[in-house]
Amino acid sequence: MDIKSANNKLGKRIRELLQDKSMSMRHLSKLTDIDTATISRIINGKRKANLNHLENFAKSLEVPVVDLIEAAGYRSKDNEEENRTGVEEELKYTKKLLAAYQIEEERLTMENIEQELKVHQEYSQTDEGRRMIITSFKEKLKKAGSANSFVQQLEDMYHRFRLQKGTKTEVTLLGGALIYFILTIDMIPDYMFAIGFLDDVLIVKYTMFLLKF
Repeated sequence: MDIKSANNKLGKRIRELLQDKSMSMRHLSKLTDIDTATISRIINGKRKANLNHLENFAKSLEVPVVDLIEAAGYRSKDNEEENRTGVEEELKYTKKLLAAYQIEEERLTMENIEQELKVHQEYSQTDEGRRMIITSFKEKLKKAGSANSFVQQLEDMYHRFRLQKGTKTEVTLLGGALIYFILTIDMIPDYMFAIGFLDDVLIVKYTMFLLKF
């Protein structure tokens, strides 16, 4: 979906929601703290809405944010397939390694990865989940080995989560991946020498894909 058609689709959807609620753009501006001119440009397809805009619109218009994300083209079929393909290629490679170690790998599927992330994302937004991330991350990171791209990505994700840098959706995605990394009960147990963090790598890569909206 190109930017123009995506913006037109989003604009049409926002207009419908405003009409349903008998709400003006000026009123929406007050609720979202987004300038009226900016809202007008987004609705008329002259400006691309970012994730923060969409979250504020969704909250004020009382609709699931995913509806607006899809309308804006962030989760178009092409983008979603491209993102999944990259992770699925990594998944195939991981399964080959597991087969070499004669390890059961039925649980390691894209569906299970997405389900695990959803559970951990929700938990990361609780006081207990946040406390676990802050108090346990650095100790667990020591077990992941020396400096490498995986460790660097984890450190960057932890830094963003700790400082709450990003939208609520972005911070939730980060928290879900960090909780999964910290917990030892994974799809591939971390105590399995050399391969225990393979599923954690997949989780991190998939989360990074999602953060590229």
